[in-house]
Amino acid sequence: MMRRPPRSTQSRSSAASDVYKRQGGYSREPSGSKYKHVGQRGRQAFYDMAFAAGGVNLIHCSATFDGRVFAVEYICDEWGTMKFTGQAGMAIYELSSSGKLAAVRIYDDVTPPNE
Repeated sequence: MMRRPPRSTQSRSSAASDVYKRQGGYSREPSGSKYKHVGQRGRQAFYDMAFAAGGVNLIHCSATFDGRVFAVEYICDEWGTMKFTGQAGMAIYELSSSGKLAAVRIYDDVTPPNE
């Protein structure tokens, strides 16, 4: 089932900030499996660095959920104090068999503010 929020809907992504609090699982950056952050400490270090300059503004475009994998298409136009022309991206949130968040994979070309 596909749901589309109004185009003007903007929100900060809280799923990303919550994932590092969970046990197990991993988060993967857009650059590929070389940039995979495993375990609570690995994810916490990644998200602490990623959000050091402030939150990431996402304009959610569409989403789908099949009971195990949640995919969100978005446009990112602000990261911390940095504003830029909107860049398309996608985040995949995968649940474990127990229903807890097991993996987050991010696909976009957004350059972090500190790079």
